[in-house]
Amino acid sequence: MIPQFGFSEMLVIAVLALIVVGPKDLPKMMRQVGRFVGSIKRLGQEFKDAIDQMGEDEELAELRKEIEELKSMG
Repeated sequence: MIPQFGFSEMLVIAVLALIVVGPKDLPKMMRQVGRFVGSIKRLGQEFKDAIDQMGEDEELAELRKEIEELKSMG
């Protein structure tokens, strides 16, 4: 999972970013970081959706098998 940062940690990161990157390029860098975080979140959601779909496919296959067994009995 994504680590949770408190206010003090965010402040330290912001000050370090300001020192390292500089005030001129900081907004550009923050946009890039935001896009990166967004793409990682989307990728994680797509992965979760794929896993959920695989589980649903297995459940449907089991239900179909049970239905066929019941049909053959009756």
